[in-house]
Amino acid sequence: MPVHYDDPSGEVVNVESFETGVTAWDDGVVLWQMAGNADEWVADYYDEDHYQWANENDDNTDPVGPDTSVYDEQYRVTRGGSFANDENPLRVSFRCYADPYLRGNARGFRCASSPPVVVQVEAGGRHSCTIDSYGLLDCWGDDSYDQSSPPGGTFDDIDLGEVHGCAVDGGGELACWGDDTSGQVSDTPAGSFVQVSAGYDHSCALDAAGTILCWGDDTYGQVSGAPSGSFVQVEAGDWHACALDTHGLISCWGITTDEATTPASDSFASFDTGHLHSCALGGHGALQCWGGDDDGEASPPEGSFTQVTAGQTHSCAMDAHGTIDCWGSDYYDQDAAPDGTFTDISAGAYHGCAIDGSGTVQCWGWNFYGQSTVP
Repeated sequence: MPVHYDDPSGEVVNVESFETGVTAWDDGVVLWQMAGNADEWVADYYDEDHYQWANENDDNTDPVGPDTSVYDEQYRVTRGGSFANDENPLRVSFRCYADPYLRGNARGFRCASSPPVVVQVEAGGRHSCTIDSYGLLDCWGDDSYDQSSPPGGTFDDIDLGEVHGCAVDGGGELACWGDDTSGQVSDTPAGSFVQVSAGYDHSCALDAAGTILCWGDDTYGQVSGAPSGSFVQVEAGDWHACALDTHGLISCWGITTDEATTPASDSFASFDTGHLHSCALGGHGALQCWGGDDDGEASPPEGSFTQVTAGQTHSCAMDAHGTIDCWGSDYYDQDAAPDGTFTDISAGAYHGCAIDGSGTVQCWGWNFYGQSTVP
């Protein structure tokens, strides 16, 4: 593949500016950008004949370099070629030498990094998304409103609505994409935020001071009804929203059908909102739910849990061992969570997704748009 070499401009460039050169190893391991751009310094002294006999008496596949250089006692190996070379040195087996005390813009180091792992998963109405350890977004499923085509950049938090999504970037700014029928994308406020939540066609966010801002459809007061005060979490449901204050109390606003906006008066640690119901974690990890319960979505199991998530007509929770328990409607097998241990979970409209102990995303339930088929 093309790499950076034979460039008369006389300067190095960002390694992402060229199609990446790849060196394949066994067992699926690959090395990226191992040739071109800049010669790589190697700790070995230079001896052009050393490696011809280094392995004769043992089976060491990574032999120790020579004790001294044949040309000068301080000369070290460089390899891989640079922008200043033609194509001949563009291989890691090509060795040259240089004085490490002499500086030059065609020599340097290649730094290795671990591959990214998924740190957050979110299930929406007809799509799903993740954030990896580099802060990059990846989405799949229905893209009829560009809801599975997230913006570039790095992000710290993400949430999905029915056919739109919102995320908080590394600088605290909001980015929303997808369906904009009610201004849930175009009316995204400016400022610095720490958390965002996307509902059916409205969204809410929490700024650094704990103040709630909501935008989008306000048919049921789910935008204008946001309370004042200082909060630590906000969640937007389909047509209502709720927030957790600094005292552990939950306030809800918006549609009043099925008592969706009438939470229990206990103190909670976290919560989530679904279609017309919400669920929260109380003392010792006990679950409490309120609102619509036609399919049992607001009738949680007993036990101690560490995370809870609410979908359209089902809910799921994860216990301290990482085991998932779901309840409510199972029409699309959205209650059939996989066995195993998990670190994060999210319930969409009729499907769910979770990150298992190895960092792999698993999804289940409704898959008409491919939202449960992880790429």
